Amino acid sequence: MNLALAQARAGTLARWRAILDVAFTAAVEARLKFKLSLEERHPADKAIWSHDNMHCTLVRPVVEPSDVFDEEALPGFEVRFDDGTQITAFKEELTDTDGRFAPMSEIVCRGFAAARDLGYAGPTHLLREAPIEHLSAFVEVTTRPAPEPQAQPAARAIAVARQELIDALAADQADSYISDIKGRHWLTARFIEGFVGFAQMSIQELLQTAVDANIAERHESAVATLEAAIAVGGSHVTEVRETVLQFTVLHDDDHDLSDRELGDLADECDFGAYIGGELKRVSTTPLTRAQAEHRATALGADATFFFPDNALRSEDEPSAGGTP
Repeated sequence: MNLALAQARAGTLARWRAILDVAFTAAVEARLKFKLSLEERHPADKAIWSHDNMHCTLVRPVVEPSDVFDEEALPGFEVRFDDGTQITAFKEELTDTDGRFAPMSEIVCRGFAAARDLGYAGPTHLLREAPIEHLSAFVEVTTRPAPEPQAQPAARAIAVARQELIDALAADQADSYISDIKGRHWLTARFIEGFVGFAQMSIQELLQTAVDANIAERHESAVATLEAAIAVGGSHVTEVRETVLQFTVLHDDDHDLSDRELGDLADECDFGAYIGGELKRVSTTPLTRAQAEHRATALGADATFFFPDNALRSEDEPSAGGTP
């Protein structure tokens, strides 16, 4: 092997390792949900299938061939479950629940795809056997900018997932009572706001109700988003919700009413010169602890009574009176 080829292989290896290091650093301790892809459940594999549909944490990507995995079977991802069990899973078995695994896994899989497109089993095989032109092609593909990681499920995504379950539960309940389309639409709305009141349920209550109603599997993505929101805790979503209400009033004066208390407006509608009093929910959004504290401050209040202990405070968030 000539010197130029040896240097090219060494340089390509260094670049590939640096790419993996940067990608993994951004995904350290990423939260995932494991779903077994194989239907057969052998006793020898109990450590794997007994954790089906459970949450886990990323330990590291598995990119080097070994006695356990040939390079043709890679890449894999070593994960750790909450009971301490560690296994190697594959990308299609893992659902990204905090937004950090997807960018990292895309980078890893891109490297393997690039090597295989050039006729190799994977990056290790390519770095050992490839000529300079193949090494250059591999570098060109693997050094493309990666997608930006998301720090956590956005509050909007959580709200959308929550609304999906609310609508699905209400429709399921209505369908069990009535088949007439017009009547079903009316009944669905009643199940959302009244009767059972799905819109007033907590995330945990919605998830359990979805399981009980046998609709969870049909809304797997929404369920995964909400389960992740609960599982990660800390600076992620809490049970505190911001509900925006619309109060409709008819009046014949030029007051903008923004400085009036809600109770005063209700009294004016009931006993005074105003007409109205219709109260409608516009939106409900789950909040992180930081968001809850910010909203409470904006309302001239303190949100700490929502959090009687510090269980939901993230590890990197200083406690009251502690060292910043």
